[in-house]
Amino acid sequence: MCGDSLVSDCTLQKELQRVFSVSNCRPLADLLPTAKEKRAALVLLEIGAEGEVYQALRKLREKYATVAVISVGEYLATEKVAEAFQYGARDFFRIPYKTRLVVERVTSLARQKAN
Repeated sequence: MCGDSLVSDCTLQKELQRVFSVSNCRPLADLLPTAKEKRAALVLLEIGAEGEVYQALRKLREKYATVAVISVGEYLATEKVAEAFQYGARDFFRIPYKTRLVVERVTSLARQKAN
């Protein structure tokens, strides 16, 4: 999980940790090294209006094409959400998100990858 809102969400962390190994990276610069080190199958990524998030998402897609990405964000213009999808995000949830829905989506993507 990468992004302040995600990393600080203890409820989401606990729910995901019941089934999955969860790693956090707070600075965006740690996203690629953490994905490599932990052999990430899925990344929850907080996105915003700033361009470096989309660059990181593009680099993640280039280096680790099989890593699924679910993005979350606040008050984003439709173009920014579309940009996240262009760079490989599989889903998007607005903050505040429903924890149960995020957990279900992560579980669904994990099942798809397993098959």
